[in-house]
Amino acid sequence: MVRWGVSVLVALWLAAGAQAATIQNGDFETGDLTGWTISEAFGGRTLVQDVAPFDTTGAGASNALRLQVGGPGRTGGIARGIYLSQTIAITTGGLHRFRADFAFDWSAAGSNAYAGEVQLFADGVRLDRFGQSFISGGSVFRGTLEGDLDLNVGIIELSLLFARRADVSPNVGFHRVDNISVVGPAPVPLPGGLPLLLAGIGTIYVVRRRRRR
Repeated sequence: MVRWGVSVLVALWLAAGAQAATIQNGDFETGDLTGWTISEAFGGRTLVQDVAPFDTTGAGASNALRLQVGGPGRTGGIARGIYLSQTIAITTGGLHRFRADFAFDWSAAGSNAYAGEVQLFADGVRLDRFGQSFISGGSVFRGTLEGDLDLNVGIIELSLLFARRADVSPNVGFHRVDNISVVGPAPVPLPGGLPLLLAGIGTIYVVRRRRRR
C-alpha cells in the first residue's frame, strides 16, 4: 500500500513538471522547414528559404533557417518580408517564456544602410523586436529575442517576422534563426512540499519493513 502511494505521488510530481508546450523542429534538426509555415508580410518576399549549418549564437555551427527578405521593389520605408509561423498547443496554463536566437549575416561585399529587423510574436502579442540599421560587408550581427506571456490552455500561433525596408536581391544579406523554444510553468509542489512528503513516506516504509522482520 505504501509502495503504491509513493508511485502515485512520484507520477504526479513528474506530470506537474512536464513541458507545458512543444515546438516542432525548433532547432531545424530535420534539415528542412518541417512544422513551419512561411507567409508574406506586408507584401514582402524571400529569395532564399532553406536550412543550412551556421554559427547563429557564436558558440559553433548548427542547423539554422536562412532567409533573404525584403520587398519586391522599393518599399517606401515600410519593412517588408515574411512570417515564420507554427501552431502550438498550450497544455498547462501559466507564464510561458519564448526565445529565439537570430543573426544578420551580411556576407555580401559592401556595407548596407539597413540590415533588417526581426520580431517575436505569441498568441498575437509582440514579445520582442530588434532592428539593425547599418551593417558592414562581411560581418555578422547576433542577438536573441525573448519574452514572457501568461497563457491559458489552448491553441496559439507562434510567429517570427523577418523584414527589411528595401527591395531584395541576390546581393543582400541573410537573416538566420535557430533555437526557437518555449518553457512553460514550473512544477507546483503539493501543500507542504512533495519532496518532504515523499521522504516521510519512505521513512514510514523502512520502519514498517524492519518491524515485520
